[in-house]
Amino acid sequence: MIRRHWLTVFQSPAWIWPLVAAVALEWFLRSSLAKAWPSIRSFLPHGMRLAAVSHVLSLGVVVLVVLAVMNLIAVIGWWYATIITIDDVALVVRMPLRSNSIPLQAIQDVQTSRPMLGLLFDYGTLIIYSGNETENIDFVPDVESVARMLYRRNA
Repeated sequence: MIRRHWLTVFQSPAWIWPLVAAVALEWFLRSSLAKAWPSIRSFLPHGMRLAAVSHVLSLGVVVLVVLAVMNLIAVIGWWYATIITIDDVALVVRMPLRSNSIPLQAIQDVQTSRPMLGLLFDYGTLIIYSGNETENIDFVPDVESVARMLYRRNA
């Protein structure tokens, strides 16, 4: 049983953008709001104070951080649920929304590819050719040893 590399968490920016927005909003809140308050006040309803606007923006920061954490939990759950299994009969890739099984006898060729970051963090793409189909499995840790394992099982 092989799990995809932990860097797949950073492949999906769904949890990063709310966090970046929260940091930017907090920076604006701390540094620029008090300075820009005289010009902002003309756009707001009469009598609204700096503290009220500050509280609303702080609530926005909290909401964005909660959204980022929820997305991060979902991405980690997706990573944890993705499993690559090589048994005596087939190579099975299980993901949360799909599962793919390739019989070992049908595998004609196995190649590996490593991006620059993959050399640093020891992961790569496993490219499996079977019949007319090609299956690319990204973020496989120690991809060369997995390819060797497939060759040994297929021989």
